[in-house]
Amino acid sequence: MAEGSGHVCWRPVSLLRKGMQPRSRAEPLFLSRCQVVASALGDRTRAHHALRGLWALHRTIHPAVGEQWRIKIPILLMTMEGTAQTCQDNVWWEHLLLKFLNRTLQTIDDDAWSRELILELQQQTASYACSSPEKTFLYKALGTTWYLASCQDLAYVKSQLQKFLKDTDYMDASEREQVVSILAFSAKGHLDLTLSTLEDFGAAMSKVQVSGIISLLQDFHQGRRGRTHRALILAYSQIAVHAPQTQLLPRVERDITRRVLQHYVSSCQVLGITILNKDLDLKLTLIRSVTEISRAIQDADGSQSFQFTYKEELLGYMLDFIKEEPMDSLASPVRLTAMLAIKHLSKVKPSLYQDANRSLLENCLRCLVPLPAVQHLTQEGETAQDSLQIQSLHELSMQALGELMRGLLEEDPTESWCTEMFHLLEPWLSADKEWERERALQGSAQLLAACQEAVYCRLQEPFGKTGYLLGLLAPYTCASLVTSRLWAADCVACLLPKEDQSMGMDAAEEELKGIREELKASTPKVVLAASSRMAKVLGKYFPSSQTHDFMETLLNGMLRASPTCATAGGHWLLSIIKEHGEALLEEVPDILGTIMMHMPAMQEGCMKGFLLEAVASLAGFHVEAVTSSLLCRPLPMDSDTSELWQAMSGGNDFSIHVLHLLLAKLDHRAETESSSAEDTAAFGPLAATCAALEIISTLQCGQVLRDMLPAMLRALVEQTSHTVGQKMPEPGGSLCSITDGQVHVVGNPCRLSMEALACAISKGIGESVAASLCKEGTWPLLECPETHHEGVCQLARALLLSGMVTPSFIREVLKWVRAGSPKLRLTGTAFLSQLTSDPSIQDEELLNPALLLLAERAKDGNYAVRRMAARALGNVAHGAPAQLKHHRSLILDTLVQASFMPSAAEVMTEGMISLAKVLSQLGTSTGPIILAVGTHVRAFFDHKDDALHTASFALFGTLAGCLRKRWHTWYKTQVRQSWAALLLHLQDPNKEVAKECRRAVGLCCPHLGLRRVQGVLAFYVQGSGEVRINALLRDLCRHLVKEKLALLEGLCYRTRRYYTSSWPEIRATAINFTGIMLEYSSPGTTRWLNIAHLQSSLRSLEKDSSPPVQVVATQVLEAISKSPWGRVQSPNEHHGRTLPRIFSVFCFGCLRPRTN
Repeated sequence: MAEGSGHVCWRPVSLLRKGMQPRSRAEPLFLSRCQVVASALGDRTRAHHALRGLWALHRTIHPAVGEQWRIKIPILLMTMEGTAQTCQDNVWWEHLLLKFLNRTLQTIDDDAWSRELILELQQQTASYACSSPEKTFLYKALGTTWYLASCQDLAYVKSQLQKFLKDTDYMDASEREQVVSILAFSAKGHLDLTLSTLEDFGAAMSKVQVSGIISLLQDFHQGRRGRTHRALILAYSQIAVHAPQTQLLPRVERDITRRVLQHYVSSCQVLGITILNKDLDLKLTLIRSVTEISRAIQDADGSQSFQFTYKEELLGYMLDFIKEEPMDSLASPVRLTAMLAIKHLSKVKPSLYQDANRSLLENCLRCLVPLPAVQHLTQEGETAQDSLQIQSLHELSMQALGELMRGLLEEDPTESWCTEMFHLLEPWLSADKEWERERALQGSAQLLAACQEAVYCRLQEPFGKTGYLLGLLAPYTCASLVTSRLWAADCVACLLPKEDQSMGMDAAEEELKGIREELKASTPKVVLAASSRMAKVLGKYFPSSQTHDFMETLLNGMLRASPTCATAGGHWLLSIIKEHGEALLEEVPDILGTIMMHMPAMQEGCMKGFLLEAVASLAGFHVEAVTSSLLCRPLPMDSDTSELWQAMSGGNDFSIHVLHLLLAKLDHRAETESSSAEDTAAFGPLAATCAALEIISTLQCGQVLRDMLPAMLRALVEQTSHTVGQKMPEPGGSLCSITDGQVHVVGNPCRLSMEALACAISKGIGESVAASLCKEGTWPLLECPETHHEGVCQLARALLLSGMVTPSFIREVLKWVRAGSPKLRLTGTAFLSQLTSDPSIQDEELLNPALLLLAERAKDGNYAVRRMAARALGNVAHGAPAQLKHHRSLILDTLVQASFMPSAAEVMTEGMISLAKVLSQLGTSTGPIILAVGTHVRAFFDHKDDALHTASFALFGTLAGCLRKRWHTWYKTQVRQSWAALLLHLQDPNKEVAKECRRAVGLCCPHLGLRRVQGVLAFYVQGSGEVRINALLRDLCRHLVKEKLALLEGLCYRTRRYYTSSWPEIRATAINFTGIMLEYSSPGTTRWLNIAHLQSSLRSLEKDSSPPVQVVATQVLEAISKSPWGRVQSPNEHHGRTLPRIFSVFCFGCLRPRTN
């Protein structure tokens, strides 16, 4: 062999035998050069020849190696000629050659021979370039050979180490690496010696003489001192790597790590003053050293019980290096190497608390994820090679992040810690910049892969946070960047339950891989379709128990996601619900609560549509549970709740099913809210009412509602009754507002109930019926507590005309009549008051119980109920006239009591009106009860209540048609005793009273028994024109004087009673009537009149509060004073004297109305 230009050339091997070199050096020389040639895999032929040369001359090199080389060299030849991957692994190949050399020296076991080999290796290092692989191999070989050569001569070992440390040119990177390699390999057999030698060398560096300050500064500025420190830092960490595993831990802190930090600190000082470290190489050196020491500690014996006290300090350095990196560029590998160092360091005891690990990961994320996009980073490179290097750094940095997360997870392989790490990534998934989201997705994929190995495989059970993770990551399968979509797809694939090893799972994995390729498409429509398919595939294996977590996380993310991702999230939501809806019964309240919480913020049509469809899909599986949950929403309903109810009416059959459920909720008898106050609406039925309104309003065809319409109308009428005058439930169950510090509940329960009732009528019966009710003012009447019963009557009439009141409906109404609630009794009685006027009540099975209930309600403590009961009984005359005679005793007795028993005027009025209806229908079949009626009714002719005395006149007139012959005389007496009131009220200020009085006079006058008087009365009251009262009274007096003067006297007496009437018009008419009667009478024939008393009364009336009364009183007094009556002192003074009638007529002519 010969040397030239750094290469080794082959010559005949006989040169070795002929003694080209002294025998003591020839064999080591040949061995060393063959090793160097064999290490170069780039030229396999030369390497092959070198190994075969060693095998051929093994006996010449040393007799002891023959048996070993016979086995090892063929193995090396086979390895070199093996697979491509094995042959190209230079590190592994060098390892095999060094191991071969090591075994050779152990077999030779000759110190002198080994020293000669060391000498040859040292000499050959000068033959190769500094950075050549051959020189690197020589230094490694020196370390290996030094192990054996120094085993018996420690002084020699130390001297050689000192020589290497001193003679190395630390400005040359390759020489630094070689001396580190020698020290590292020598530490395998002489750890303490190597460490002490390094310590001495380092101590010598730190001794600075005053005379050497200038030299020291020069070395610092030239970088020599710093490079020396870096070499020593690496030497210590390499010593830790190669040290015997049983000896490392006692020395790793005091003799290795402490020295590493001392050299690092010294590198950052000038004359003892610490300066900011901006040396990239120094940072990378310390990072590498920390990594190697951490790995060495993990591999050492007893590492699980070893507590590394420098752990937190070293972690601090690593984090500082990461934080100091600029956030606008990626020009150095500090980030990725520091993260890898943290990964290895985190595995060393003592384990950090979870908060510390969280802080580590959070800081790393903050220093990596916000970097500019890769495209922007690569633009900083001056050349294409620089750009490729930056791109490679980015990829490696993300891989380092993944390795860091894997390492942290391996230290605490629990589900809670895995979830906590995802919480740190979660904010970056919704970052504004798409490249930040991409990095977060890549980190998520890396973390999920680590979780599969560290958590899934260990626990052998489903991950408890699959729902949370799927909701967090699935929408990004439609992200704008292709890479983001692919990372999201990888995340989704990782969430398949690994414990399921069925063939179906294998097929699902393959299908997901195929769909992942489809996500590379550039068309959003294709991407969305692929994402939807992925949702269906994974949905089959998704744990249904985590659906709520999935939904909650998904909806939170949709609020921050792009429109495309939000749409993808909506498809995932629907797929999961459709796949697992059957198993979600217990989670329905939580799911609906989550949806309702997010609806106000998701007002866009697409996003809200997904929520509405989700509720509709869920209702398809569990309609009762969904209905019950939605009924718990506050009242009155907001727009979101209304839309959810409307979404449940997807089809007519389903809508009817929901309405039947709501109908059951409307039953107040099933209401258990006993704590509700009387003035507060029950929450459950009111909520069901509002829900029914929303469902009914969405029905396209009202015909589908016909079958259940009577029951629905009945329930809504009952609900309206219950809510009259009530306020909304407490703020805990309804919406409220705050004014002046007071809480005010928003809404009107009765109005809400009426809206539902009106909608049901409009949809089920017809819009014309609903419009008619509005026109008649039914709804305001229903809402007001004072007029509610009148509104019920109008509503009942409309329902009767539309045919909605069925026998079952009537039976329910009868239940209302006997209800314990006063409001419901009133509603039922008012409704029944209209039913009794309809032929539908003629059925004895309905009429008999109805009449008994009405008789009972006529004595109710509520006057309005009594009034409606009276009206209902009166209407029987129209609804069931054929049965009236059969039930007349019950009806008449009840109505007589209602009419004349002291109570509210409204009740008595209604009683008289109804009694008149019944009497009119019965006619002469009435019976003797009319005698009591006629006697009592006259007492109400002058009642202050206009309606009451109007009804009394009507009833009195009706009696005329019910008389049998034997009662005519009785009735004539009643008429004669009442005709003063009848005549005077013809001038009643109330037109209705005057009209009814006129009708009564017309009916009664045939029973007076005076033909001419009857004719006069009939003449003046018939027709519709205004009654000429003065003419009527004059003609009446004129005929009475001729036919029955005694009647005139009685009439005058009863007329004077009306001087104190509460109506001025009646008082004025009574005074005028008195004057007319005086005009047609004389003192001689009218001895019963006390004229002095009359004049006294008239003088008092001259001071009446009403001017018309004053005028008429004055006129009558003046007429009296001018007439013969003016000279009458007492009733007996002119006894037997008769004055000429013409004089009397002349004096009272002033009372006649003037005519133009």
